[in-house]
Amino acid sequence: MTYATLPAAAKTNQQIHIPACSNTGFSSQHYLNSNLVWKPGNMANGWSWFSLPTTPIIPVALVPESAWLSVTPLLNGWANYGTTSFPGASVWHAPDGIMHWRGLIASGPVGSVIHNITSPFGPSGLGQILMTGLMGEGMGRFDMGATVLSHNFGLNNWVSLDGINYLREG
Repeated sequence: MTYATLPAAAKTNQQIHIPACSNTGFSSQHYLNSNLVWKPGNMANGWSWFSLPTTPIIPVALVPESAWLSVTPLLNGWANYGTTSFPGASVWHAPDGIMHWRGLIASGPVGSVIHNITSPFGPSGLGQILMTGLMGEGMGRFDMGATVLSHNFGLNNWVSLDGINYLREG
């Protein structure tokens, strides 16, 4: 169900997946051609409310495709998923120091490293960041350390990197 249309200036180049929730449990929002499309997780009982995403939508007008850096290599069998319709794994370093990830990947084993992060593109500070993500129409967890992004748990038929954002080191 399309519930909102954003201005043309907010248009993205390809579809992105955004985790969300409602009174019926987990759900997702997909953003394509300036439309926010609601995909509820459990429609058996209907829904009366849902959350709006906290994932930044980065329009092509703001960040051209050439500004996104491809995330290579993907490790342990992880691969880009359908790059015609969905962006491949990529990252953009915003002027304010925030690293924004995007893309749809698939097929790596649950609990494995997706990518080794090289300095200075890792998160600032010490320790590990635990992040939720949209994985096969369900929720899962990413673990981001100073040098590695891992898929900790969740499905692996497709995994969205949209919404991984952090302050870059340095």
